[in-house]
Amino acid sequence: MPHYSHTHYVNSCSASIMSVALDTQSLVVEYDPQSLESLRQALRHYREALLKENAFDNDHCHVRFQVNNGCDDQIGSLVENKIAQEVFAYVGYSYKSDIQPTQLLNSTYLTSEGAFFLRACQHQALESELEETAKLICHSRDNLMTLVRCGYLKNKYLDCYHF
Repeated sequence: MPHYSHTHYVNSCSASIMSVALDTQSLVVEYDPQSLESLRQALRHYREALLKENAFDNDHCHVRFQVNNGCDDQIGSLVENKIAQEVFAYVGYSYKSDIQPTQLLNSTYLTSEGAFFLRACQHQALESELEETAKLICHSRDNLMTLVRCGYLKNKYLDCYHF
């Protein structure tokens, strides 16, 4: 059994309490990576979650993606996709030797958002929903930057940007 320090325990408890206090469970977007309709619904749910008051706290977005239990999350044909190969290379993988079609996408170094959007971008039928989502993400970022510029929000990571 691993030995955890008192600090680790306190931090774990604090994170759990904060998660409950912020009601971040409602900010989990579940989806089936093999279902076009599930990806479409997840994009809609993601947009709705971004608009919630508790979606952002300090410098952290609490919205995250999660593959539905029992759904196939294998990389599969993504291993041959040029965009996916670029994404894998960006996070340090060689698609020829490090990525296998039977590997689970959530076992890679991709964030849950990165894995979701990589899946969603494979479907031309989702183009308008992806565009709408991208616009909302940019709008959310712009609103956050306005708060920083006006001094309403202090953020050690954002203070270094000059607006």
